[in-house]
Amino acid sequence: MPSLYLLPLSILAVVICRRALAFVKDLGTIQYHVGKRQLVSVQSVLTAFLPPLRWITEGANSRIRLKHSQYERFGWDVISEVAVIGQRTIVFSLADADVVREVTASSRGRFVKPVEIYERTEIYGPHIISAEGEQWKKYKKLVSPAFTERNNRLVFKETVNILSELFEDVWRDKDIIELDHCTSLTYKIALLVLGAAVFGNKPSWETEPGPKGGHRMTFNQALHGMTSDFYLSVILPASAMGLTERFRKARVSFEELGAHLTETLEEKKNSPDSEGKSDLFSIILANNEDSDDKLPDAAVKGNIFIFLIAGHETTAHTLAFTFALLSMYPEEQEALYTHITSVLEGRLVPSYEDLPRLTRCTAVLYETMRLFPPITSVPKSVAEDTTLDITNRKGEKKTIPVPKGSTVLIDAAGMHYNPRYWKDPLSFNPERFLRDYRRDAFIPFSSGPRACPGRRFFETEAVAVMAMFISKYKVSIKEEPQFSSETFEQRYERIFASKEVLTLTPTRVPLVFTKRV
Repeated sequence: MPSLYLLPLSILAVVICRRALAFVKDLGTIQYHVGKRQLVSVQSVLTAFLPPLRWITEGANSRIRLKHSQYERFGWDVISEVAVIGQRTIVFSLADADVVREVTASSRGRFVKPVEIYERTEIYGPHIISAEGEQWKKYKKLVSPAFTERNNRLVFKETVNILSELFEDVWRDKDIIELDHCTSLTYKIALLVLGAAVFGNKPSWETEPGPKGGHRMTFNQALHGMTSDFYLSVILPASAMGLTERFRKARVSFEELGAHLTETLEEKKNSPDSEGKSDLFSIILANNEDSDDKLPDAAVKGNIFIFLIAGHETTAHTLAFTFALLSMYPEEQEALYTHITSVLEGRLVPSYEDLPRLTRCTAVLYETMRLFPPITSVPKSVAEDTTLDITNRKGEKKTIPVPKGSTVLIDAAGMHYNPRYWKDPLSFNPERFLRDYRRDAFIPFSSGPRACPGRRFFETEAVAVMAMFISKYKVSIKEEPQFSSETFEQRYERIFASKEVLTLTPTRVPLVFTKRV
């Protein structure tokens, strides 16, 4: 063999030997706790682009695809995933409610947020999702007062007004509305509610005029573009954002949304009547201005931005899944319709005071998020050598070592389909949320102190949307000739096909809304 090849081959052999020895050492470190052994770490960005390959990688969308099956396979609700390649080669996946509670609430010093993963989301400034420790406490103090009863009332009122305009002015003469993909509707609803409840804008279904004041995009265009391509900013270096037409358009969206956020911030800071307003931006800004430990404008913009991203995607996708489930299970839809009409007692629209009584709406929403959690898994870094005490369904107990530098992955999908907590977990059964249930086994908003502060905002909007739509329209799956012979199971698989991007995203949900008579 020519000597030219000896050096690179020798280097390759050394690298392979070192990784193999490290792999064996990792297995010993965790005392060979049961789980997966594969080439590429589940934490590697490569998994988002690869199909599942045995011994190689879990592949994309693994959490929602596997649900609880991997835990059943190994007999424990905490399993290890040890890889040869990856920045973090030891990962523990958790579908045990007791262990998740320990990780998120009682042992936060041992299990911390891997802030390096979230740093690239700080496009306009640092925010509560990317912060840890004292910085996180400052941001929590900044944003928590914004999610008040005052803002919730505004959310409910604006949602009702937005949908009333849709029904009366846009769908006015139509008895049947067909949608090729339901998100075309739910994205718009989420966008209008955010504009009103976060910025205090007057929402409207009218065609938006072109950009003004030197902008290349309107605020709505920029926000939609940003949320659609947000993941590009996370996985691509800035130098790559000009390589394709899509990347260039995404870059313009990022730049324009930042410009709109800056303008709005300045307008609200200089507005004499901003005091006492109920929109999220005004409340956060006022809270910051009154603080003894005032945060810079970048932190205000960063926190507003992250709520825009979460509020837009989470709401739009969850509502699409909700309408799809109600279409697939018409008996549940009629039970919901009966419940809503009994609460409204002949009134055409719900009021904010009806919210606590719309219990079945909340149950349907929760069951949707159990089946399709917006965030399927949440990583935590292990800050010190520690252990976890685990128990399986047989009652067997075990203590497993968890080394410093490894990752624990809170698996919402795995826990939401865990038969230890949910009877017949694959079925759509909103009734389970109308009786006692294991609350710490339901984590669509994460859990512990770092649970999503915007939960009530989202729930208020979603329940209002459900009450408005189901009281006036029947929703069904759009019939298409090419799918005329499919079974219920085949239809379910097609309608609920989804991918894990920023949040769990439905691929295509074709629906029909038919006016009730």
